[in-house]
Amino acid sequence: QSHFEAFYQEQHSGKKKIQWQFTLGDAEVHGIFPKGTYRLSVTTLQAVALSVLNSQATPLGLDEMSQRIGTDEEVTKRILHSLSCNPKYRVVKKQGAGNPKTINNDDTFIANEKFTSKSKRFTIPMASLDNVGQAIKNKVVEDRSYLIDASVVRTMKARKRMTHHALVSEVANQLQTFNARVGDIKRRIENLIEREYLARREDGDGQWTKEYDYLA
Repeated sequence: QSHFEAFYQEQHSGKKKIQWQFTLGDAEVHGIFPKGTYRLSVTTLQAVALSVLNSQATPLGLDEMSQRIGTDEEVTKRILHSLSCNPKYRVVKKQGAGNPKTINNDDTFIANEKFTSKSKRFTIPMASLDNVGQAIKNKVVEDRSYLIDASVVRTMKARKRMTHHALVSEVANQLQTFNARVGDIKRRIENLIEREYLARREDGDGQWTKEYDYLA
């Protein structure tokens, strides 16, 4: 992953940013247990969790699993629930005094050496991470809003006064990391006017023009 990120940055001279969406991937894992060998169809995150526990001699706690997988507590709980609480495919052994059907903060986890199944190939379902995917989308929108704001302010600071069309065109040309839509740029301009970074110009009759002045 780090090698590809370095390659991607080199190819695009740092002008584009890569963001991994692990919630959308899947994998086939070859699981070798004392009582049999199986092929497991899992999500990317489930595969990472299984890799963490592979050859692990001692159980790992929830915090340690979160750290090693690289996910927050809520996502880690969903991953481990699918691997340790599934009545048919408990490939991970959950240990703890809490509810056996849920993941508790003081539970520990280790590969289930006693796992066996009549099916040699199976899929381990996992609870939806749609809301996690939405959080990623929201973060992307937020990051892009900051980039548009910075471009608008930088351009207006240099020009002091610009027409709406010229400003939108200049900002769209400056943003190389993504294709900024005209509507998004317009909304960010409106936001900057509300925050008093910019102001609309008035003509001699007190009517709004299609020009902006830089204020900040």
